[in-house]
Amino acid sequence: MQLLALVFFFLISSAFAEIGNVKKILGDQDGYALRGGERIKLEVDLPLELGDEVFSQNSVVLLQIDPSTQVSMAKNTELKISEHQVQELSQLEKAYSVIEFISGLIRVNVEKDQNQEIEQQIKTRNVVFGVRGTDFEVTLEKSGDVDLDVLEGEVAVSSPYIHSFVPEIVKGNEGFRFQKSKKIFLRRKFMSRFKNHPGFERPDVMRKAWKEKKLRRKSLKTTQVEKRRSRKDRRRSR
Repeated sequence: MQLLALVFFFLISSAFAEIGNVKKILGDQDGYALRGGERIKLEVDLPLELGDEVFSQNSVVLLQIDPSTQVSMAKNTELKISEHQVQELSQLEKAYSVIEFISGLIRVNVEKDQNQEIEQQIKTRNVVFGVRGTDFEVTLEKSGDVDLDVLEGEVAVSSPYIHSFVPEIVKGNEGFRFQKSKKIFLRRKFMSRFKNHPGFERPDVMRKAWKEKKLRRKSLKTTQVEKRRSRKDRRRSR
């Protein structure tokens, strides 16, 4: 059996369910996550798992989604981590994740290096934002209108209510809106709203944390393989 295959998958499973963690919390420290019906208080370094619904309440919360997505949640914001997968294909690392944005205001930063291909989607009920390395804010109004403000990079915007062959591309220092009542896209002036944004972690800090996590996963996987092999050997010797 060849131990070093060209294709090696790091899939989130029950053996290693963590897909990110809480990085910072500012304010009243009353945010929480719902996981399988259990309410878990948000704390710095709390591991995040697939399917977690996160509520910031009266706090400002910074989340890290592996390998290199950071999401700042303003007060009274709710989101759900609905899909997540990381693969290693030879020297290229591919990551895909989907965050369902339910209410409030978020700021998203996706950093990647030359050996990474990151596909991050932010979904609301009416709009999908496709991201491959950028910095932007999304606001979901009570009316159902959705505002996008891109600080850096590009964001592809699409909606099931707006039929076009290609998505709308919104670039740095541009503003954009989905108007629910008329089901239309509107270009508007850029306007950053996240005034108490806690600040993202530096890219080198993110890369170091992800490298350490991968080593832990690899060690865990190796340990599990060795245990299974040991059990087989014991059964054969009987």
